[in-house]
Amino acid sequence: MAEALQVLRGIWALSRIISGIICVYIAKKKNKNYYIAFAVGYIFSIFAVIYYLLTSAQKVSSYGEVLLKCNECGEIFKESKKVCPGCKAEVNNKTTVKA
Repeated sequence: MAEALQVLRGIWALSRIISGIICVYIAKKKNKNYYIAFAVGYIFSIFAVIYYLLTSAQKVSSYGEVLLKCNECGEIFKESKKVCPGCKAEVNNKTTVKA
């Protein structure tokens, strides 16, 4: 009985590592942070894989910066901006541009 428990624990740990690696692969394809993706995949297993499959990719500029779209005026700008260049709205009024 103890041997069977050890085998099950090993399979459980291996499945979490594999789901973390799958999340890293998906996160790289969608321009998301893959260190966080591994941690989330390891902790939440199959639920994290489903989450990363369903979320949209981040649009990245040619310099590697994430682009945002203002909810007020629709202007697309870099994430480093503090206010929207179009309507001067706060950075909180934004959504990530989908690729």
